[in-house]
Amino acid sequence: MTPLFTTRFLLLIFTVLAFGTMQAGAQTLKQVEFPAGRTTVTLKGSLDKGFADHVVRARAGERLDIDLNTSDVYGRFNIYRKNYDEPLGDAGEMTSKESTGWHGVVGGDGDYHIYVFNPNGTSMTYTLEITLLPAGPRPEDYDGYYELPRSIKAFPGVDGVTVTTITYSANGKTTPVKPRAGVVINGKTIYAPKATLNENVLSFQTTPERGVTYSFTGTFRSPGIAEPKMTSLKGLLTKTANGKKTEANVELTYQEGVD
Repeated sequence: MTPLFTTRFLLLIFTVLAFGTMQAGAQTLKQVEFPAGRTTVTLKGSLDKGFADHVVRARAGERLDIDLNTSDVYGRFNIYRKNYDEPLGDAGEMTSKESTGWHGVVGGDGDYHIYVFNPNGTSMTYTLEITLLPAGPRPEDYDGYYELPRSIKAFPGVDGVTVTTITYSANGKTTPVKPRAGVVINGKTIYAPKATLNENVLSFQTTPERGVTYSFTGTFRSPGIAEPKMTSLKGLLTKTANGKKTEANVELTYQEGVD
């Protein structure tokens, strides 16, 4: 049995035992209420060899961001649907001391249980920050590199399009920025002095380089409301050289992990 599997197995045993205690009536549910006009609430609490269950009511497509800070480095939380019957993947199966945050898209309407506990069973204090954002794409959903599936004879060397809509801070959180875009040619990016992003439509024209400019207007597409990350970019790519225009309808695919 591997160390990782052993850790997950022990956490699972603890969670099952704790759920049995909770369902027996040992813990009162705490419904989370957001202040009027605000999307974030900060809760403070304490555990005395026990656990806490904070319940958030959310709708499909909304974004749920959770950050936990505790007086004990072993403090954890799980996220469950419908009174612990439907765990949200690895959201609650955290195996490292640093894993105290979860950020994701809610897949269905209903209650989401944020279950705060300490696998060591010791007392601790904690602060829980919960953010619930409306459904729909966010700046981070557009950010990334979109690649041509194959080379185009009339556009030699063109690899794809890169789009920047966010910056990352030291703690990993993102900040929206003014859109920036460009065409990647043989691994080098030629940026546009200005890029516009109107809803899902991207438009830009690069600065001239050796008498050649590229322009693009296209539409981002995502799998749906529960998966808002854009996966493709479809539109018209134009190259202008010495006054002559060459056009091609293209569909580019998002490449995860590529800047």
